[in-house]
Amino acid sequence: MMNNKKIPFFLIVSILLILVIAIALLQLNGSPETAAPDSVRSNIIGIDPLDSQYYADDEIVISGNTTLPAGDEIRVHFYQSSFIHGKIRPNKTSIEIVTDVLPGESGNNRWTTVINTTGFWPGENVVMAYSNTNKEINASRIVILNNRDKIGEY
Repeated sequence: MMNNKKIPFFLIVSILLILVIAIALLQLNGSPETAAPDSVRSNIIGIDPLDSQYYADDEIVISGNTTLPAGDEIRVHFYQSSFIHGKIRPNKTSIEIVTDVLPGESGNNRWTTVINTTGFWPGENVVMAYSNTNKEINASRIVILNNRDKIGEY
């Protein structure tokens, strides 16, 4: 009677082992992966690291790498991230600038722009960069604007 119980167990283990080997072989010999055409692939836009502090009313140079082709345009949006309710709003709460992609090395092209923070209040701001054609946001960073008269406060 013991032999009869061992046969189904051995049979089940054998079948499972054969299935595992067959699946592994199919994955190894499966169809090769193909890259998506360039029109489908999402382009990358990055923002270089920023300084830890800036001052309201200064100009900030924002730059980065991109896989967009030279001559394309990148839109950079700089905006104040929040308002204190009950206060008068600053003269400026956001600015958008369109800049050209410049040729770089090894497929990594460059872009750069200058943000004039005149009229912005001290505080937390966000800078975003995205393709001017598809509006897909690729990168964002926080920028703290300090009050030059009260360093460390905003």
